[in-house]
Amino acid sequence: MQGMVTMVNAKGKGESSTSNSNPNTNEAANPVQTETSASGPMKMNVEEVVVVYEIRDQQENSIEEVKNKENSEGNAIEDEKNEENAHEEDENNEENAMVEGENEENSIEEENATEEKNEENAAEEEKNEEEAESDSKEKVKKSRKSRKKKVAQRGSKAVDAKDKDKPESSSKKKSSKKAESMGMIFMCSSKTKKDCYRYKVLGLPASKRDTVKKIYKGMRLFLFDFDLRLMYGIYKAAGPGGYNIEPKAFKSAFPSQVQFTVLEDCLPLSEEKFRKVIKDNYYTRNKFDCQLTSEQVKNLCKLFLASSKGPKSKKLGRSLREETHTSVDRKQNEAAGSG
Repeated sequence: MQGMVTMVNAKGKGESSTSNSNPNTNEAANPVQTETSASGPMKMNVEEVVVVYEIRDQQENSIEEVKNKENSEGNAIEDEKNEENAHEEDENNEENAMVEGENEENSIEEENATEEKNEENAAEEEKNEEEAESDSKEKVKKSRKSRKKKVAQRGSKAVDAKDKDKPESSSKKKSSKKAESMGMIFMCSSKTKKDCYRYKVLGLPASKRDTVKKIYKGMRLFLFDFDLRLMYGIYKAAGPGGYNIEPKAFKSAFPSQVQFTVLEDCLPLSEEKFRKVIKDNYYTRNKFDCQLTSEQVKNLCKLFLASSKGPKSKKLGRSLREETHTSVDRKQNEAAGSG
């Protein structure tokens, strides 16, 4: 009789196998044992199957738990990455906001700087325009004065040249026209003024010789006392300007001279009154150019005549004439005594 042995395979199922032992010996000796051996393995196989299933279930559960744990860890890692990405995004947004704020501040600063620069440029342009306008006015003023002087010089030279070629009658007419168009102011002190009226001569330093030589007969003349700041007039040249006409006058200190006569006996004018008439001639606060234009001569004569209406003018005129006659009589007496 073949002996049967039951074994459990990997799937938990029992398998039977036979062994070729001596059948006679086994059956004769152990009949009961053979029965027991056949039922024993079958019982063990069922228990082993149950154990195997339990083990398998446990393994599967373990594997499932491992997978779940791995999934959980993967989800946690993903969440962490998402949080990091969100944090980085927040940081980037903050940085962008800061950059935008800085850009806006820089833009405002640039606008303010541009406005300030534009204001400075506008102020500078305005200042330059004012300076240019001032320079232009000054140039125009100097140009006018220069033209007036040139016209006066040309007129004087032209008249001198024509007077030489024309007869006396034509010369007198021309002299009369020139007398109305030009003039000159002579300077004196309170001391030298006496010699002016004593010798009927007006004088300037030797350096003004060429200027005085331009004076022609009939030209309007005025005398300014720089001590009293008063101007006297209206006088006219009795002849052309010369040099050292009256050697005794001014102790020869002012040899560039011209003789004069009184055209109108007028009261003296204060500097406050006549300053506005010759304001273009002033080159310092108290000094002015002595050569006058026709318009200035005309306005000065009007001032003298307007301020000299009344008895005071006549009295002054008489005193000047008396002083003039006394000077002339003195000269005649000196001439007779020397003869």
